Amino acid sequence: MSDDDSSGGQHDSIGTAETSSSIDETIDRHGLTPFLDAPAELHDVLSSPTRKYALLELARSDGSLSTSELAGRLAQRETVDLSNRSDALLQLRHVHLPKLESEGLVDIYDGSSGTTIKLDLYPD
Repeated sequence: MSDDDSSGGQHDSIGTAETSSSIDETIDRHGLTPFLDAPAELHDVLSSPTRKYALLELARSDGSLSTSELAGRLAQRETVDLSNRSDALLQLRHVHLPKLESEGLVDIYDGSSGTTIKLDLYPD
């Protein structure tokens, strides 16, 4: 190994240490540690823009919407890849709501007037 390779390796390790320190400081400064300590499953659930917007729409509606109302709101968002209400409804029922429910973020109630989704960010 030449001296150039050795110094390059040292430079890389120093750069990595400085970067890690900077990241740690940023995390501490912004109070992000609780979010980073969240289970990997929660990060997976929240990695979907559709699920994030579903939670946002539920929060904007005081925490409760019917499945069809939520699907309609999601279909109107340009940033969510659901071109129409029926696609949104199918994906909500079979993909997104089960994932949100499995992480305890929503409760799903089937009633005489249809299915209602309730935001449940702070379960008992």
